[in-house]
Amino acid sequence: MPDDPRNPTGQFISVGGFPDPRCPQELNTDDRFPDSVRGTRFWGTVCQYNYARTAAMTADNDTKSFFVNSNYDVTDNTRVFARGLFSHNESFGRYAATPVTPPPFILAGDPNNPTNPANPTNAEGDPFGGQSVDVDADGDGAADTTIAGPFDLSYFYRNLPGGFRDGNVEDVLVDYLAGVEGTTDWLGGMDWDIGVQWSQQTSDDTSPGYLLYSTLQQQVASGALDIFAVNNGSTADAATAAEAATTTISRISRTRITGVDGQVNFDLAQLPNGAMPVALGFEYRDEDFEQDYDQQTNAGNVTGSSQSSDISGARVVKSLFAETVIPVFGSLELNLAGRYDDYNDFGTTLNPKASLAFRPIDSLLLRASYGTGFEAPSLSDLYSSLDQAFGTAIDSWQCSMTPEDTDGDGRSNVPQDQLPEFHPCLSDSFFATTSGNRDLDPEESTSWSAGFIWNPLQELAINLDYYNIEIDNSIDVAIAQEAFDEELSLRQAGATGTVVGDVTRGLSGFPTDVFVPLVNRVKIETSGIDTEIAYSFSAGRFGDLSTKFQWTHVIEFKQPSTFDQTSAESVEGQVGFPEDRAWLSLNWSLGDYSATIVGNYIADQKGDPFSGDPELHLSSWTTWDAQLSYSLPWNSQLTVGARNVFDRDPPHDDDFFDSNQHDVFGRVPYVRWEQDL
Repeated sequence: MPDDPRNPTGQFISVGGFPDPRCPQELNTDDRFPDSVRGTRFWGTVCQYNYARTAAMTADNDTKSFFVNSNYDVTDNTRVFARGLFSHNESFGRYAATPVTPPPFILAGDPNNPTNPANPTNAEGDPFGGQSVDVDADGDGAADTTIAGPFDLSYFYRNLPGGFRDGNVEDVLVDYLAGVEGTTDWLGGMDWDIGVQWSQQTSDDTSPGYLLYSTLQQQVASGALDIFAVNNGSTADAATAAEAATTTISRISRTRITGVDGQVNFDLAQLPNGAMPVALGFEYRDEDFEQDYDQQTNAGNVTGSSQSSDISGARVVKSLFAETVIPVFGSLELNLAGRYDDYNDFGTTLNPKASLAFRPIDSLLLRASYGTGFEAPSLSDLYSSLDQAFGTAIDSWQCSMTPEDTDGDGRSNVPQDQLPEFHPCLSDSFFATTSGNRDLDPEESTSWSAGFIWNPLQELAINLDYYNIEIDNSIDVAIAQEAFDEELSLRQAGATGTVVGDVTRGLSGFPTDVFVPLVNRVKIETSGIDTEIAYSFSAGRFGDLSTKFQWTHVIEFKQPSTFDQTSAESVEGQVGFPEDRAWLSLNWSLGDYSATIVGNYIADQKGDPFSGDPELHLSSWTTWDAQLSYSLPWNSQLTVGARNVFDRDPPHDDDFFDSNQHDVFGRVPYVRWEQDL
């Protein structure tokens, strides 16, 4: 209500939130509101929609592929090789009905506005809420007056009449490689090869169930879509009007790579402790990337999807690399390598690597390495279009207006665990828009490691390595919290309106979108220990047995803070960053038969680095996989097995589980046939 004469401050005054009075009190008790139920937020009552019930956890896939590899000896020292790969994949994914963003609105003067006191009930006699609001004009915490509606109204709406958003994706990959390789007597004997590659991947994505925002708004403004059934209670009429605003979107993405590479290998010198081999090579790569959208998406008329125009990008990369091994002593080798890259869009970079291998005794190998890395942003990172996502943050501006924020900095001065659910000073999820960023800088890394391989017995090998990795300018989406904090600063400096900084709000003041493009964030640092123990032996007529145990322990994982891009926080042991992972495999083989049992372990985790909730907890998870294989006489193998044999459910905290680490599929049996031609 910033322009309402009843509002002397010029700031938003919200009537709070209220649901459609037809929204059921219990889930799935009204066919007009499937998967919906009333719920409470800090700012009022809402009609909640269980979108997870209809959204697919993973896509349905149908993949066909064909691979050909051929070689032909032209002479005793020269061979021509060629390889071809064709892959066709069709996938189907389902998302819940489109959530309309930004939320559509109903102006105060609209005859179908449910906040008008002249419309105390809907057409079915159900009473409306939100038809008046108590106003604290002087900020003393007590209401000074009550303002009656009608008010400008924005509402949360899912286009259930338009159906689900179904993603029908067809991916086609064609990859060809051809070249020549051979040996020559030059430089005392040299191996060489040169190859040419052409690859193209095309993705055709067609999705019904999306909305034309302007058409929907026109349907509401004209009265054809009486969204709250103020004057027309016909659900059929409402569905017809909503379906008229429904559309099908499409996107075709193409990535093409053409390249040439070559390499020579020879002994540069014969040193006292052995030969000094050298490898020299080059690579040339030309990349093209483009995305084409349907006309409505290009025009920015579609809600619930990307809002973009056709885009394209290209890159040429020229590279040189070299590697050598120097036998310093009989028991000490020094490996030196370097790579030079010339990007037409990011300039040049030189990255060295050095490693040492020292064998003080026959059964023990000590090793260490150091190197740098460089990775330019992908063409998708640079040029990808606007797309809908979700962000997690504290609504700093709304929080600053609550009594719990005593100093107006957008943070509660009351401990979070003492705040009511959905309080503005608690982290919450918001609609967000992400996109590529043509101003991205490349990622640069430094890594080093040290460890050993010990063979105390011929059948037993023990590997242990310490690693340390630092990545500068890591590429990730911008932090939503920074956008909200910047908006608060701008509003406190006098900015008004529905769009301030990168935050967009509806007429009620509720955030409807936050812009979080890809950006370069501060350094990522991680260190840890990798361990592997392998043991094998023969049981005579009972077959051969082997076992391998792998364990990774994360000592530190420091990443940009969710709430402050300029600082980093250690998140090891928190949800999404387990300190320990382990795998144990037991293998048996006898003639044409073989069997494998694999145990998978993920340690427990506590604390959420994304919401700041220190109490979020996921317990440890151990699953076992098993399979049995039989080799058939016509160069084929039949395998029968199951993942998660004991049907272990993933760990969860109330209704939360981490789909990036755990899955909900339980026991998954499978049969696999492999045929060598």
